Amino acid sequence: MLFFASLFSHAERAKVQVVTIDCHAGYRAAVRVLFPHALIVTDAFHLHRRVLSALTEVRRDAWNRWRVKSRRLGKAFKDARFALARARDALEADDSTTGHRQRLALFDAVNLDATLGVAYELKEAFRVAMAIGKSGDVELFTAALELFDALCVGSKIPSFVSLAKSLAGWRAEIVNYAATSGASNGFAEALNHLIKNQKRQAHGYRTWAGFRGQILWSFGEVVNPSTGEIRTLRSLPRGEGANWVQPQFA
Repeated sequence: MLFFASLFSHAERAKVQVVTIDCHAGYRAAVRVLFPHALIVTDAFHLHRRVLSALTEVRRDAWNRWRVKSRRLGKAFKDARFALARARDALEADDSTTGHRQRLALFDAVNLDATLGVAYELKEAFRVAMAIGKSGDVELFTAALELFDALCVGSKIPSFVSLAKSLAGWRAEIVNYAATSGASNGFAEALNHLIKNQKRQAHGYRTWAGFRGQILWSFGEVVNPSTGEIRTLRSLPRGEGANWVQPQFA
């Protein structure tokens, strides 16, 4: 962050209005110094990941307890790991074979272990709260967060009690998610993911110019020479990219 900020003058950094970060105190302190007028927003992706981490801890605990009693019963919690992470409405709307299998796995797991069932409902409650935040309703979002905290503490599930205490220290930055109608660095995170995958496939690059050129070629825009249509190269069916023209690298 310090290197990135050093590329801009103080006057330019003072114009930055919103900065999204994950829940790391060092990042928050740096943003306050480097971007003094920016509204700090905790990134939604990292918040959801924290909730899923708490849910995973409960699932693993249930798996360890039940597999001692029965290997078959323990397997139910392993089978449900992906279904637990999915949004309930998306899972219910999935009419594929995978969706059907995951619904059955979820039903078995949450009905077998009551604590896991509560943890799953807490995860869904947080998802609903974040949807409210994205709508921009600050007052309702604040109330939803307070209710979520109370439910976590009332559940007496250690991982969720710890989660509630952790998020309480970031309440202002989380509420700013609603104040900005859902500001997120999800786009940047997606690009980072694509770039890292490309680098792994090539097992590294010998020069910066070669790495940059490959990334721009893989994820840049191309032009249909016949119609002038502009699309991202990766959106084209495999093999058709050779028929399109890519503008010169910037």
